[in-house]
Amino acid sequence: MNRLCCSSVGFCNFRCFNREPGSLRYIAIVHQWPCFAFSSHKSAIEKWLSQIMTLAMGNSHLLHAILYAGTSYQLFLGCQDQALRPLRMTSYQESLVSLRQTVSHPNATISNALLLSITILALLGSAERPVRVASSTDPMYRDNEFYTGGGWEPAHVNILLSLTKQKGGIKSIEVHDVAEIIGG
Repeated sequence: MNRLCCSSVGFCNFRCFNREPGSLRYIAIVHQWPCFAFSSHKSAIEKWLSQIMTLAMGNSHLLHAILYAGTSYQLFLGCQDQALRPLRMTSYQESLVSLRQTVSHPNATISNALLLSITILALLGSAERPVRVASSTDPMYRDNEFYTGGGWEPAHVNILLSLTKQKGGIKSIEVHDVAEIIGG
């Protein structure tokens, strides 16, 4: 059985993988996201994971964006699970729908969760783009390749820059790692 799993610090490798869709969601949300943390120290990754999961549980657009990124990452690693592609497409679409609803609400505020959702979609591009397969087996290089090699989605980048400016710039973003991702 082709399996995938993640180490205690959150970096994925090809050791174990449960093929149930619920488990795909768990891997996407819990284990793949620490790759965005700007440190490899376990405490920094746990803090990042806690902050992001707190944001995601209250913001469906972020939860769906994370699922989109996680399923994209599994495909990037070469996983052949048939449940991934439909979950990836659905997560992307649901994130867009939820973002539109959030932004169009009369009392909408520009939250960290909103900016992170748009950042994820900008980094990974459209779900209609084919997913590349990793060229490196080293986790650090592979993660870098995944997040930097997909081609930015211009519409998402433009709205991200506009909303960040409306919020007051990078310094107004309360979650340090979100500000670092956007500020590059």
